[in-house]
Amino acid sequence: MESLKIGLVSTSCWPLVGGMEAYLYRLANSHVENGHDVAIATRFTESRPKDTRALHTSHQSPRSYTEQGVRTDIVAPSVVGKALLPLEYRMHYRASTLGLAKKLVSFAFLSALRRSLSGSDVIHYSGNGREMIGFAAADLARGLDVPLVITPHTHAGHWGDGPIDFDLYRHADRVIALTTDEQDRLTAGGLERDSVPIIGHGVDLVTASGDAFRKKHNIENTTVLFLGRKTGAKGYPLLLKAIPLVLEKHPNTSFVLAGADDPAEQFNDDVLADPRVIDVGILSDEEREEAYAACDVFCLPSIAEAFGLVYVEAWGHRKPVVGVRIPTLVELILGSGGGLLADNTPESLAEAIGALVEDPALRKKLGDAGYEAAAGRPWTKVASDTASVYVDAIAEHRRR
Repeated sequence: MESLKIGLVSTSCWPLVGGMEAYLYRLANSHVENGHDVAIATRFTESRPKDTRALHTSHQSPRSYTEQGVRTDIVAPSVVGKALLPLEYRMHYRASTLGLAKKLVSFAFLSALRRSLSGSDVIHYSGNGREMIGFAAADLARGLDVPLVITPHTHAGHWGDGPIDFDLYRHADRVIALTTDEQDRLTAGGLERDSVPIIGHGVDLVTASGDAFRKKHNIENTTVLFLGRKTGAKGYPLLLKAIPLVLEKHPNTSFVLAGADDPAEQFNDDVLADPRVIDVGILSDEEREEAYAACDVFCLPSIAEAFGLVYVEAWGHRKPVVGVRIPTLVELILGSGGGLLADNTPESLAEAIGALVEDPALRKKLGDAGYEAAAGRPWTKVASDTASVYVDAIAEHRRR
């Protein structure tokens, strides 16, 4: 395959932590490893605003930096565009004014995007319509006369599958689904199945020891790891309710809770008073791998996942996983045989966790199956498959 000049666009990017940010970071680096020229244009790298209004109207100071061969440009709105963004925010909620909102966001960001990504052979936007900058990316692709590819990372019923999102996706030459379930939902929304290829996340297999992590946190028991944002969407309050049920039947069990707290969400965390429940907060990349290596079971009872990268990361350490029965995880976890699924109740979750805690042979069987699934997802292959989508889109675009 000939070298491509790839322009990636997103609302936020590494070093911010999240599934979408991890996807873009590893995809970009792997494109470079495969011989392509890659640049990222993004709005936020330091802190992604949680408030929707702030997400639309705030910005970082523009700057550029290059790491591992990938140039990242933090794009900011023009002076006039900045003044118009509060109006764009109000307008984008209404169908009657959405068209004008799209023009305003494009006016605000198009010049910065063009300076960053001019000369690209393809524009690849990672995100949905509600974030709005995707419409500026669509205008950029149109102005450069190159195809637009979108990876929306939809969460069924939660994120990326509303009318405003499909309004954006219809501008794309290709929309990459992460799972068969996502492909089904995108085509049910009106997209042609041939234009919605399936390419999941990749995973980097990392060798790590959990000994230092266990020693640091004085862990000797069979250990269950939760790693994610401590929110309702990630199933954190569900796990807090399940933990006492597990400990009642399996007292020689420890739970490690890792990830960022969300000040907007408060939960009854009395269970944290139990010394067998250890809150370790936010982990570095190295500590994250050590935590996977140290645990015996990985549990993230999320009710909304676009793909479920953390489960695959746990498989990379041969750990069995526990999730909640949602379509994405039915496909990922049951499809690989790498874990168990529970209903969205504390009792069902506790039962699934307990089944693995009490059965080392089952843990090994499921962990080995998960590892085989993870080993087949190197990021360089994901990037190669994605580049093939670009090539097809470019060829089709040129025939028009």
